[in-house]
Amino acid sequence: MTYIKLIFSLLFILPIYGQSVNFNKGKSIKKHFYTEINYTEIQGKIIIPAIIEGNTYHFLLDTGAPNLISFDLYKKIKSKSIKTITVKDANNKKMKMQIVSMPLIKIGDVTFKNTPTIVNHSSTNFIFDCFEVDGIIGSNLLRNSIIQFLPKIKTIKISSDTDKIKYNENKAMNLSLHGKQSSPYIRIDLQGRNSVRELVLFDTGMKGFYDLSKRKYDDLKSKDIFIKLEEATGTESIGLFGPSNIKKQYRLIISQIKVGNAGFKNIFITTTSAKHSRIGSDILKYGSVILDYKNKKFVFEPFQESVDLNEKILGISFNIIDDQLVVGMVWEGKLKNEISFGDKIVSINGVDFRKINVCDIITKESIFKKNDTLNIEFENNKGIVKRIKLIKEDPLKEMLLK
Repeated sequence: MTYIKLIFSLLFILPIYGQSVNFNKGKSIKKHFYTEINYTEIQGKIIIPAIIEGNTYHFLLDTGAPNLISFDLYKKIKSKSIKTITVKDANNKKMKMQIVSMPLIKIGDVTFKNTPTIVNHSSTNFIFDCFEVDGIIGSNLLRNSIIQFLPKIKTIKISSDTDKIKYNENKAMNLSLHGKQSSPYIRIDLQGRNSVRELVLFDTGMKGFYDLSKRKYDDLKSKDIFIKLEEATGTESIGLFGPSNIKKQYRLIISQIKVGNAGFKNIFITTTSAKHSRIGSDILKYGSVILDYKNKKFVFEPFQESVDLNEKILGISFNIIDDQLVVGMVWEGKLKNEISFGDKIVSINGVDFRKINVCDIITKESIFKKNDTLNIEFENNKGIVKRIKLIKEDPLKEMLLK
């Protein structure tokens, strides 16, 4: 049997580690405000324009992070230094970074002032360079707002009042804001042979529908919620500070996840090194979302009540290390005798991946989505090249055949 995650995850969550800075400062200039802005979506990333000192810049809207600007933007604008702190990315990698106060930033018709903002290191700008953005708009800036995501028309509404963004409170879920950056958390239902409720981060900076924290899996594995497929050791994702550390992870299937009254069936999961599980930006493929920070409510308005997320997968996960596409995880037992973590991808279906721009791998449609059969050349650390034919298969069908 041959499996693969179609593309490595890109995660931008920035929990704050071991410091005393309160990011929940700053506010809008006007007490009452409303605006609508169009956004661009690139590989699950939501990109919006913002104006600083009369110039338009582009930002990722990431509810799992605080505000952040690139080092290049920091050099161009006026800001007030606060202090230097240690920051973690989604994979719990740490780095010291400077915090500044952003005097003014305008999103649509709304201007926010004195928002604490992290200054990114120029050495970690690879993700921002690929998406051609200048930073992140995070939850600390949005914490007193009501945000509506309308994916069918690629529009975001931001308001201070519910009379501008209305919803049925009987259909709303409770929202909790955690930490010194107001990270938004909701409870979802995980259903296998048994059912549990899990508190998860609503993280628009995460590509994908649902990521399960390995720590949470360890807590729940005795509850008969998940079906375990395989385990592997390697790196499963890219954070702001690079690939995750080498760890053992698991591949699982869960029968159903419920977000409010909407059901998602047959979800394929790879555990991650993140501290908490997350619902990612792929939820916007299946409905609109209202994130009411101000009144601590979350509304998911699905396009249909039930969605089957079953997918064909292969026996490898990929990652990017040192600007090279490599094997991140080898899941299938037979493949473990042929290839290993870190083996370089030389070519896929005749396309030379040694000559492909890494940003094209991240921001353009994946070659893995276009083809069910992949002829891949792998080069190991001894320079030996192997050619292996991989075929996507349906894990649910394979389980029934056993």
